[in-house]
Amino acid sequence: MKCSKADRRQNTIIEMLSTGKTISVEEFCQTLCCSASTIRNDLNHLANIGKVTRVFGGAKSIQTKGGMISLPDSDEENRRSREIAAYVTEHLIPLQSTIILDSGTTCLEIARLLAKNNFPVSVLTFSLPIINILAEAEAVNLYSFGGFYHMDRGAFFDDYIEEHTKLLHADIYFMITSSVSPEAGFTISCQDKPITERSLMRVATKTIALCNSSNISKSGYRIISDFTEISSMVTDSEANQEHLQKLQDAGLNVLVAGQ
Repeated sequence: MKCSKADRRQNTIIEMLSTGKTISVEEFCQTLCCSASTIRNDLNHLANIGKVTRVFGGAKSIQTKGGMISLPDSDEENRRSREIAAYVTEHLIPLQSTIILDSGTTCLEIARLLAKNNFPVSVLTFSLPIINILAEAEAVNLYSFGGFYHMDRGAFFDDYIEEHTKLLHADIYFMITSSVSPEAGFTISCQDKPITERSLMRVATKTIALCNSSNISKSGYRIISDFTEISSMVTDSEANQEHLQKLQDAGLNVLVAGQ
């Protein structure tokens, strides 16, 4: 029997919760690229059929008779993001350069390192958590894109960004990607974000994609770019070598953190 889109989304929610952590509605929205109301409806449905436990602002993991479901821990995803962020900060951000940081965990980790090391750099971003981290970093020149604040994503978005960015320039745009494959390039399952991504790519001299290894060889239905528009992609040391080779054969320059 073919699974519906809602079934696939709810299965992903169960997988995310199987690690034992409490996950917020915002985190589900960022991963699944859908609205808070959709996530809340999914969580309520799953709670009603005994698959998850609802808590304020999100949901908790569920137990089975055999104990916790054994699936990859989201802490592992965070570790991968930290590994990529450390590599990027050490090797790919020149002193006194101007960079754009996308919204997402890996760019958040980059912001933490920039603030911790008092790194002299100018940062453009629409992520509120990144703004909060860098607001007190004396060596960082911080520029925030305006727009409507999307609580689900923790970031500002608006449809005038194409006009707004015509007045801006950056040396590097660090773009978070949730899916990349040799066949489809960089894609996402989200209606509006590709507009923002492409606008920011035009602002920057070069774009560097940041991709956790768990997102390689996946594809969404909205195209962000092909490989010719991306200077390089950074992934973590757990990436499958066969998958990386296919990306390289398709023309993508891949950098592996820790190597």
